[in-house]
Amino acid sequence: MIAGKPEIRDMLPQGESMIMIDAITSYTENTVTTSFEITPSCFFVENGKLSTEGMIENMAQTAIAGSFTKKKQQSKPVNAFIGAITRLNVTAYARQGSTIHTKIEQKTNLGNMFLVAGTILLNETSIATCDLKIVFGN
Repeated sequence: MIAGKPEIRDMLPQGESMIMIDAITSYTENTVTTSFEITPSCFFVENGKLSTEGMIENMAQTAIAGSFTKKKQQSKPVNAFIGAITRLNVTAYARQGSTIHTKIEQKTNLGNMFLVAGTILLNETSIATCDLKIVFGN
């Protein structure tokens, strides 16, 4: 594990109920992988399952955490937002109590905008994929 919940809280500007990452499990120059246990207190749980919006937020937070890991000298949360979502494909929904693993691969960047491809795995099976444009602030 590269970073746990306490370090992740310092990376992301979201409040506790909105943090969608428990650990950064692997990191390379262009990829980051995280894990997240879906709990009943998760903001994005609907009818006992992680919603589509929750999956998108989890992928975006994983991308941001990867950026923060890359800039280890930074001491405050990264300000960023989702600029666009494309090629969203959800094939299943993870139930509360399960743990998902999210992999983000950076495809390209232009200044402060990054195009990333995200995949969420449940029990080593892909349940959601999409491309995200993440725009970073100051």
